[in-house]
Amino acid sequence: MLSILWKYCPFHYNNGMSEGMSHVLRRAIIRLLRPIIRLMIRHNVPLGTFVDLLRHVYVVVAREELTLPGRKLSDSRISVVTGIPRKDIKRYGQLPDLTDDDVARSHNRAARVLTGWIQDRRFHDPKNGKPMDLPMEGEPSFSLLVQSYSGGVPPRAVLDELLRIGAIRRLEDEKLRLVSYGYVPSGDELERIRIMSEEISDYLGSVEHNISHPPDQSFLQLAARCDNLPQEVLEELRNLGTEKGRALLQDYVQHLARYDRDQHDDVFGTGRHKVTLGVYYYEEELSDE
Repeated sequence: MLSILWKYCPFHYNNGMSEGMSHVLRRAIIRLLRPIIRLMIRHNVPLGTFVDLLRHVYVVVAREELTLPGRKLSDSRISVVTGIPRKDIKRYGQLPDLTDDDVARSHNRAARVLTGWIQDRRFHDPKNGKPMDLPMEGEPSFSLLVQSYSGGVPPRAVLDELLRIGAIRRLEDEKLRLVSYGYVPSGDELERIRIMSEEISDYLGSVEHNISHPPDQSFLQLAARCDNLPQEVLEELRNLGTEKGRALLQDYVQHLARYDRDQHDDVFGTGRHKVTLGVYYYEEELSDE
């Protein structure tokens, strides 16, 4: 069956949800948790640790969602909503923050440098239009590329990071060659897990937004899906998806770059916002059942 899905699910849930809605929500949670549980089992994370993390997140999110302007949110109300004993609310609310802004900034800067190398014609071979091998200094050079796209980070620091994740390699003549068209740290499983958590968080944030907002305020959330394909066509479809998805994102990132304050000091406006446009490909073998 082939389907193109606009995943907009306009339902609101509360303590008085219907039995049918409760059943749907439980099944959805189980489906979301399965890959997370597989990841934790693979890395020997015990159930008790996961439960502690869940309680921490419950308390943090309850404080964000339930606080009213001008009114202090009591531990008793958090306990009622979350089911966590009142005596434990303070303890779980004071667990260390799980964000890693420094690592995220390093990832974003490295990713911007790769994007500039791929898109900026100053760093392309005039004969074939592809990213050229760059010396460390000169014009064009890797140092100039980093100065243009890294927001002031020393070129050596970006070089070390891109070499570490295998995105570039050093040639015999000491020039640097781009070997990966994205920030994918193939040799660092911990970094891949961090990136995975950020991207899944963004995706689920988009889903949650669409659930809780009317259609005219919803975010883009599309998927093309077919569940009756032969093995022989998978490689073709995988390569086609990669080609089309990469082209879309490379075009879109040019628009994002125009308004990136890290790249342009003359971009003014109010607030600080994050925008994510993601493309993913997934395949699995299904049983006849």
